Amino acid sequence: MSAPSLLEREHELAVIDEKLDQAAEGRGGVVLIEGPAGIGKSALTARARELALGRNMAVAAARGSQLERADAFGVVRQLLEPRLRAMGAEARGRA
Repeated sequence: MSAPSLLEREHELAVIDEKLDQAAEGRGGVVLIEGPAGIGKSALTARARELALGRNMAVAAARGSQLERADAFGVVRQLLEPRLRAMGAEARGRA
């Protein structure tokens, strides 16, 4: 699935690109994407995912819903469970 075209998002894409470069070098960082509904946060996030996959980086995604409000770790579980299930017992124990 390809991200939609993004108009006037050069600055945001440059920040994401820089953070992905830093992550590839082993330096962590955070990018916060916020704004009102309809401004293109999902499209920008999809493009960030494409850029990361293009660098052969692992990408995990989760989406919170009303049901996760009662379970503080519901979204974390969505992120980690597939990776943990794919591991062998020994690797899972180390993790």
